[in-house]
Amino acid sequence: MNVALLSAAAREANPYIDLLCGGLASAGVAVTLVQEPGEDGLPAAAWQADLLHLHWLELWGRPEYSSLAGLGRWGLPGRGMRRWLEPALNSAPAFARRRRRFLERFFAALAAYQAGGGRLVYTVHNLAQHEGEGGEVEGAALQRLLARADGLHVHAGYMAAEVQRLWERGSVGDRPQQHDLSGGSVGDRPQQHDLSGGSVGDRPQQHDLSGGSVGDRPQQADLNSSGRSPTEPAPLATTNNSNSSGRSPTEPAPLIAVIPHGHYIDAYPNTVSRADARRTLHLPGPQSPSTVFLFLGLIRPYKGLEELLPAFHSLPDPDARLLVAGRPRPADYAARLAAQAAGDDRVLWHPRFVPNDQVQHWMNAADVVVLPYRQITTSGAAMLAWSFGKPVIAPALPAFVEPVASAPFLGLLYDPADPRALSEALRQAGQIDWQSRRAAILAWARQFDWPGIGQQMAALYRQAMNGHR
Repeated sequence: MNVALLSAAAREANPYIDLLCGGLASAGVAVTLVQEPGEDGLPAAAWQADLLHLHWLELWGRPEYSSLAGLGRWGLPGRGMRRWLEPALNSAPAFARRRRRFLERFFAALAAYQAGGGRLVYTVHNLAQHEGEGGEVEGAALQRLLARADGLHVHAGYMAAEVQRLWERGSVGDRPQQHDLSGGSVGDRPQQHDLSGGSVGDRPQQHDLSGGSVGDRPQQADLNSSGRSPTEPAPLATTNNSNSSGRSPTEPAPLIAVIPHGHYIDAYPNTVSRADARRTLHLPGPQSPSTVFLFLGLIRPYKGLEELLPAFHSLPDPDARLLVAGRPRPADYAARLAAQAAGDDRVLWHPRFVPNDQVQHWMNAADVVVLPYRQITTSGAAMLAWSFGKPVIAPALPAFVEPVASAPFLGLLYDPADPRALSEALRQAGQIDWQSRRAAILAWARQFDWPGIGQQMAALYRQAMNGHR
């Protein structure tokens, strides 16, 4: 089987795609990574594949910024004219028009590809866009893709139920998202996972998330109830369409596979000791009573730093430290946050991209990683933290509840509806010996090895090729 993996995500910001390709190769899948969509979204390498596996639809064929600077060499248009024209060319309505035109070409190409016998699998990293990016355009595009895909991959049981409900409703754009875990989002680091019940061989089988008949609407997956290793080929969650949806009773329901997100152990350099990491960042040494909290990744509004900074300010502990590191998006967002961070010398503010070889300094210096997200689908940042043996403090959203419910040593969850809950979680975290839990966290994360993920994905591909739908 020849598979073309389509992804426009920045590989230097997130090793997810490279690790998945390695896992697929170890499972015997001939995989070609395609990063440039071309004019219609399906370049030659995609047409030659038996199956397409698409990631992050919102990035595939995303219009680039239209710059007129190159025309200056010809003297046209003038600098003043360019200042007026470029904002118009890159306005939200202009961007949406360009995006719609690409999507029409892309879905036409997909239809032709599938008509010729090709199959399509889509990984649902995000249920909707962060901060409403793309609006109705991306929501409608996701709905079209859900309807067209021969197989859908999600990282958690609750997501299977959400995707099924979205498919039944026939509407995505008007539903509030629970997402990013990122692609992430995408520019953010890694994603997350799920444990689904059942015992299977290397071929996925039908599996109802609610524990009832396959025709029932799926509910949240049971967490590790069977004792099955998370890297065994996972069962597929499939449901039959009910008459309560707006779709025809004869329309086949989507094939949804719950396959965990792999770990990031050894994906980043990790040779710096805790003492050296703290010394590099000019922090108190490991023998200090201070608790070091870390926020690492893209700095974006949906990630809740506006709540984290005042919550940390409220801590009376003079030895506590908060590290905030990552590239801001949008760029001016950092200025607003910097004003919040100012005045507290316990906060280390680093609003810049952290290269892969420097991630270890921030992770190893920290005691606990804080992820105060307002919305999330899957969290790569959480899996990254666990891959360094670090616990997380996070809101009690499904993306975090599923893993922490089965392994409480992974961190602390708080009620996002309670404005005082984050402060209390930070205070409580300062009283826990997190170093003693590091071995358990790492052992838990090691379950999600990429060769096992590759085997599960290969099983999904085979079922999609067999025309499950």
